[in-house]
Amino acid sequence: MNTRGTGNQEESQYLAIISRLGSALATTHIPATIVEHVGKGLEEMFGPSGIMIVTNAAGATQSSVAFSTGIDSPSTDDPRLTKVLRENSTIGERPEGWMGTQVLAAGLRYGAICVFAPPGQHYLQGDLAALKSVAVLLGLGLQGARLYDSLSVGKRDWEYAVDAIPQAFCIIGPNGQVRRANLAFSELVARPVTDFPDTPWTRLVPGEWVESIGRVLALSVKERLRADDRLYDVTALPIKRPGTNVALLIFEDVTVKEELQAQLAQSAKMTALGQLISGVAHDLNNPLTSVVGFADYLTAGGVEIPEHLSTPLSTIRQESERAANIVKQLLSFARKQDSSRKPQTIREVMESTLLLMKNQLISDGVDARLEVEDGLPPVLINFSQIQQVFVNLINNASQAIGSSGIGYQISITAKSAGRDVAIVVSDNGPGIDDSHTDRVFEPFFTTKAEQEGTGLGLSICHGILSEHGGSITLESNPEGGATFIVTLPGAAHSIHPAAREIPEIPNQRILVVDDEPHILHFLKTTLEAWGHEITLAADGREALATLDNSTPDIILSDLRMPNMSGCELTRHLEEHHPQLAARIIFMTAEAATGETKTFLENSRQPRLPKPFNLTQLQFSLTQIALNQAGG
Repeated sequence: MNTRGTGNQEESQYLAIISRLGSALATTHIPATIVEHVGKGLEEMFGPSGIMIVTNAAGATQSSVAFSTGIDSPSTDDPRLTKVLRENSTIGERPEGWMGTQVLAAGLRYGAICVFAPPGQHYLQGDLAALKSVAVLLGLGLQGARLYDSLSVGKRDWEYAVDAIPQAFCIIGPNGQVRRANLAFSELVARPVTDFPDTPWTRLVPGEWVESIGRVLALSVKERLRADDRLYDVTALPIKRPGTNVALLIFEDVTVKEELQAQLAQSAKMTALGQLISGVAHDLNNPLTSVVGFADYLTAGGVEIPEHLSTPLSTIRQESERAANIVKQLLSFARKQDSSRKPQTIREVMESTLLLMKNQLISDGVDARLEVEDGLPPVLINFSQIQQVFVNLINNASQAIGSSGIGYQISITAKSAGRDVAIVVSDNGPGIDDSHTDRVFEPFFTTKAEQEGTGLGLSICHGILSEHGGSITLESNPEGGATFIVTLPGAAHSIHPAAREIPEIPNQRILVVDDEPHILHFLKTTLEAWGHEITLAADGREALATLDNSTPDIILSDLRMPNMSGCELTRHLEEHHPQLAARIIFMTAEAATGETKTFLENSRQPRLPKPFNLTQLQFSLTQIALNQAGG
């Protein structure tokens, strides 16, 4: 049996082949190519009858055959391979000439090699030493390939992660050149990423930004920039690298953030406005109560007045009721309302809205005309929300007319549309460009000048009407102007119950509790004229003191008073005189909020919103009197 020697010639041949193999492996990072080079080198070195190389994936314990030649059924279950994996390096016993070794690098196993000698030959230690050298090259090659792949995957993952960041940023070198940038920056400046390397940043950004960005880089300050309808905050962060002056320039789109902050500020303003109006309403409604009440009293026929005073008194009555209605509409619009819906006529909604906007329309020189078809069904709505829709539409039309100087008229027509009610709001202003008609209901879209609109009005209108089961559309008008069509589903029932006469009640002992002297005077005069016995009190404490002398049949009580409020008076009566607590009628001059609102919601007692007319007063008195009589 022949053996393979290890003479100088063979050693020199081994070294030459190993040297060429090392050079070949240095040129590739592909594992399959590395293994292929090693297999060919082993064939040249040993002239074997067969070769099997197995490798394992990174971090895996299972191996697979990566290269084989001269073997019928190469398998990782081959007992000789198993022996190599167990003992690392070995030479097979005669007559089976073979040798094998593990493939190692940095303490990790990357696989194993088995080389089978031709028939009648076997290998010696010198051959095994050469095989080990080849195994080292293979291990280093596979390790390098895996590191390269890991770096490539990591680089790709990093690039994907950087491109997923919504903020646009770029790295600025010491000479002002852009070294790298993410996808958001590419989209911001509308240039491909291939344009960036070594290009000065001043050539990439809009010219009007250069001065501001220069300050950001020089002074590390924040600047606000605008591009079309977008806002950006620009900052710079120094990148700490020895001996270099490199900065990361960051552009953050703050358009939506600014819009949301503006909405929050507006919401806070509306909250403050609601509180202000509530206080003003209280201060107005109290004097209006006596004005409306006395005017009603004097014109109702109960007092004989000179003929020449009849018209002035009627005017006082009408104008005081008009003032009271304006205060009511202000409260309805400015204060947050609940989400409940009630049947309303569209005429009431539109007349109330136009009354609310009357002064603004006059100031803008706009003539608003309302036409309501007879017999329209009521609509089931949240009054303040639907009023907000029409305030928006009318306000938009008025602003468009005023800024253009083209038109002067807004036409509002309400008509039947099957089971729905359609309200058409048209103006003869400049109209809306056809290119914008598909976007007018989008949030933040506006055709108004900067700082004049948020672009939220029509989108809010669309949302409110959708929640009500209605719709809003913009109709093209060839003759100019803008036309919006609002539809609301008709309610199935009437909102006006048949009027009924208020039954007369016997004379009552009535306790009136209010801190406003003129209201006490008005109620005393009116109620005594109706034949009732009246006791007056300026607050809850005075009211309790009167109970020692008489027991009232009815108590008319204001809610907000010094010393003891109407709520506190009621709670005291519920605890000590429960029969009297059921005889209270609450009078209030403002929209109830907080604890007062909760108190009224939990109470079953009638309430009179100030200012009230004599019919409302009489109806409330009748309710209590009939309840006491069991009627």
